[in-house]
Amino acid sequence: MIVLGMGPALASAQGQASEVQRFQNVAGPYKISAAVVQSGLSLGTTLFAITVVDAATGLPIPDARVSLLIEHDDSGQTGKGTAHNTPGNPDRYDAQMNLGSPGLWRITIDVESSNGRVAVEMMQLTVPGTRRITGGTYVFIGVFAVIIGGAAYLWWSTHRHRSRNQGPGASPT
Repeated sequence: MIVLGMGPALASAQGQASEVQRFQNVAGPYKISAAVVQSGLSLGTTLFAITVVDAATGLPIPDARVSLLIEHDDSGQTGKGTAHNTPGNPDRYDAQMNLGSPGLWRITIDVESSNGRVAVEMMQLTVPGTRRITGGTYVFIGVFAVIIGGAAYLWWSTHRHRSRNQGPGASPT
């Protein structure tokens, strides 16, 4: 097994309508390309599209076994997943991985076929933490305050109206 960790080569960082991150590396007999297929990286399931072609000929390698290994930098949390070949595109493999903690994740792609086996660290993704208070939270708090304030005003005005109508010495009806 050949392990290449010379760092990922960032091919392009943004697509036109979404932020598709693309990475490319030549490892042994393979040219491996990987893309994070999401508009915005966040906690949870992340989709990866991986292409594997013969580096010398440029021909697809449809019988390769492709695995993703993930490791969280801070906690050491790891995971392993299998990328599956897509029927319509023989050089493309799709995978889903759960990036469940914010911080830096290292993604290694392991490819094995009749040409040999390689493992290469393809990318480092920084997953942002969740925001605890958002604009929607402030709207909710504001609407809740208006409802409580309205209910308090109704109670106060009803109480004041009853006090006026009863007057001093009048018995309640």
